[in-house]
Amino acid sequence: MKVTEWISLFVFPPRCPGCGQLLPALPTAAARQPLPLLCETCGNVWKAETNADCPLCVKPMHNCTCAPKICVDNGCDTVRKLFQYRPHHTKLCTSRVIFSLKEHLTRRVTNGAAQAFLPAVDEICAERGIKPGQAVITFLPRRRAAKAAYGFDQAEKLAYAIARVSGAVCLPLLARSGSSASKAQKQLNRQGRMKAAAAAFKPTGKQLPAGTGVILLVDDIITTGSGIAAGSAILKKQYGLPMAALVLGMTYQQGKNHGN
Repeated sequence: MKVTEWISLFVFPPRCPGCGQLLPALPTAAARQPLPLLCETCGNVWKAETNADCPLCVKPMHNCTCAPKICVDNGCDTVRKLFQYRPHHTKLCTSRVIFSLKEHLTRRVTNGAAQAFLPAVDEICAERGIKPGQAVITFLPRRRAAKAAYGFDQAEKLAYAIARVSGAVCLPLLARSGSSASKAQKQLNRQGRMKAAAAAFKPTGKQLPAGTGVILLVDDIITTGSGIAAGSAILKKQYGLPMAALVLGMTYQQGKNHGN
């Protein structure tokens, strides 16, 4: 461990993002396991929330592949998520993890979340007859103002963490364009989000490794699906490969924008 990491552990001891309880700073020599993301109590709550049934397909959320119609229409017919995101239920364990990822990101949070996506990456690759090393993981870049305010891009950090634990390749295939909306997505209505998302991103032109079989697009949450849809459409046009998305949470709204 680097000296700076030791200092960080001393000054900012790790806490459970679900309840704030102090967590073990280092694994025991015998454990040789990834450090837990949550305390034992919140870990049990997390399991219950991620095992809840999808409102559409009735599969456990962590096995659900349901995608918003706008994503399907733009080339991304599979969205793997860990839980149903309820933005107004801020006391849920899953909501607190989202808050931690967006505003108080630590390597422990990204690594813990990345570990939870391993089964999804393996299954997506197996369905296409490829190995995880033949998947390219990318991300929807955060708004420049938000990245400047918080000092990081949570989707980027999560994407690289998933690639690191899964053996996939991570590349920045999308960039923010100069015509991105001046307001945050959450400040726009549904029509405004869809219009803004189409102009918000552009391809970086990065070359994919030979033998790439699928592109996995990472973001923290899906609300209307407009961001994932816009990114998928760009990447589908650029590379012509199958698309799938990996998100921590997805909202389920009344109407025809969600569901295959």
